[in-house]
Amino acid sequence: MNYFTLLAILVAFLIGCKRKSINKNTTASSVSTMCDSFYFDLKDGTLNGVAPTLPDVEIREWLPCYSSFTPYGSDSNCSGAVFYGNYDFYYYTSRDFIEVRSRYKGRINPPIMGKTSKEVLTLLDSLPIKKVNIDSSPTNLFTTKYGCIQVDYTNGKVTSVSAHYNECETLDNCR
Repeated sequence: MNYFTLLAILVAFLIGCKRKSINKNTTASSVSTMCDSFYFDLKDGTLNGVAPTLPDVEIREWLPCYSSFTPYGSDSNCSGAVFYGNYDFYYYTSRDFIEVRSRYKGRINPPIMGKTSKEVLTLLDSLPIKKVNIDSSPTNLFTTKYGCIQVDYTNGKVTSVSAHYNECETLDNCR
């Protein structure tokens, strides 16, 4: 096997690993941890392939660059969370959702941060099932295969996006 063949196999392997979704059945040794870049996939409800349904200890293992955490079942921070304050994303492990806020520098698929509600409707190719105000901010909720996308607006632009592994009708908006 020559150098180029080995390089092609390595690239294909890395691409496959990056797209692999991490869930309760995935073992830590089968996925490499990356905190150099972040990819929030709204279609799958994962960040770097890590779903919010994992226990906090496993999320911290996959993404060890967290700034703090609150153990599952605590009386604060939505009864459990892993915070990535330096990167502006947050895993709420008791409520099974990921929240990405406006200072997040990673990629979002589709890229809705900072967009207007009209642009969001086009990018998500969906109408919101509900328009509500949460903490006095306009919010749209969209049904997905895993649960619900919550899109919050300030001054008409997206300022935070959450992927919830719960149905839109049952969301408990703690933060």
